[in-house]
Amino acid sequence: MTALIAAQVFWRYVLNDSIIWTEPASVMIMGWFIFLGAAVGIREGYHLSFDVILYLVSERTKLFLYSLSDLVVSRALASG
Repeated sequence: MTALIAAQVFWRYVLNDSIIWTEPASVMIMGWFIFLGAAVGIREGYHLSFDVILYLVSERTKLFLYSLSDLVVSRALASG
C-alpha cells in the first residue's frame, strides 16, 4: 500500500501524470488489513469495546458487561 501511494506521488508530481488504479488498490488493501486485523483481534480475545462506560459502573456491572461481550462474540464466532 505504501509503495502504491509513493508511486502515485512520484508519477503525479515528478512525471506530471497519474496512475489511475493506485488509489482504489490502496483503499482495497487497507480494507483487507482492517479485516485481517479484526480477525486476529477476535482470535486473540482483543475485540473492540467502549471502555468509557466501564469507568462509571460498579465492579459487578463490569463483570456482567464482560460476560455479555464474551457471549456475543462467542455466538458470532459459532454462527460465522
